[in-house]
Amino acid sequence: MGESMRPHSNGSTFILYEGNACQTFYADNTHGTENFFTYFRNLAVGWDSCGNGQCGGLTAKQYHANPFILSSYAREHNYVGNVAGTPGFHTIYQVVAPSNLGGNNRIWVLGQGGGNNNVPGDSLVSTSILRWVITTSLQESCAGAEL
Repeated sequence: MGESMRPHSNGSTFILYEGNACQTFYADNTHGTENFFTYFRNLAVGWDSCGNGQCGGLTAKQYHANPFILSSYAREHNYVGNVAGTPGFHTIYQVVAPSNLGGNNRIWVLGQGGGNNNVPGDSLVSTSILRWVITTSLQESCAGAEL
């Protein structure tokens, strides 16, 4: 399974995702910014079994296995009442640009740059989003504050 919810056009704004069960929510920056999204009561597991043989010799998907990925300039997003992560797989709550954003064991990847357009990392993504009552596989909860 690829990214389940991934708008991939310029000017995507004011989108509501409500009541979805999926792998990953990914706000990319390939064709422009994506702002003012609201994610309400979703389940984002961020992990996909390869029991169906579609991953070659791998036992788990190793590409974009993070529940929430917000690329550079994906700002003013709202996350309310979501459940994220897979127990035993996700072991790090978040990484914020410009730190090393690689690895699939993170719940949140915030401000990821790069890609085909060489966009720099954006540390403002993490301070511009609202997270309220996010329950993760790490047994942590975020009620309007950074963990």
